[in-house]
Amino acid sequence: MPRQEEVKTLLTKMNSAISPDSLQRRLDLAPYKSSKAWPGKTFLLVGNSYNAEKRVRGSAKKRAAAIAAMLEESHGVYGKRHCLTLRDALANERFVATLSRFEADWLKREPDSTLIGPAYDEQGNLLAESFAVWRRLQPAIPLTVSGARGSAK
Repeated sequence: MPRQEEVKTLLTKMNSAISPDSLQRRLDLAPYKSSKAWPGKTFLLVGNSYNAEKRVRGSAKKRAAAIAAMLEESHGVYGKRHCLTLRDALANERFVATLSRFEADWLKREPDSTLIGPAYDEQGNLLAESFAVWRRLQPAIPLTVSGARGSAK
């Protein structure tokens, strides 16, 4: 049986491996930070949207225009960042009309605390036809030895 110190060490390592800081370090958020589109440490970048239907003639321009207009209207709404709440984004009919079925279904399943913002590639170029999805991180509940199953004697 593992000793109590070994269990504590293991739990500490597991907790730090899944901490928000370790997740944020793995992503290069510099383009979002320099563009004032980073909502802060309490949010995790889930990813950027990608619409496979963009080959439809003219739809890419309409989509880019709808995303740009929605984000411009939201300027300063969330902490002076170019982000807005998911609820506000889904209330924007022009934006919703440009979503693929997958995107619409995905966003409807996201928590209300999720934010939508501009999307950037690794080089910091704006992806006009995409948007970034930021999920609010839940406060970490520290793992304790007493919370582990069985006795740690």
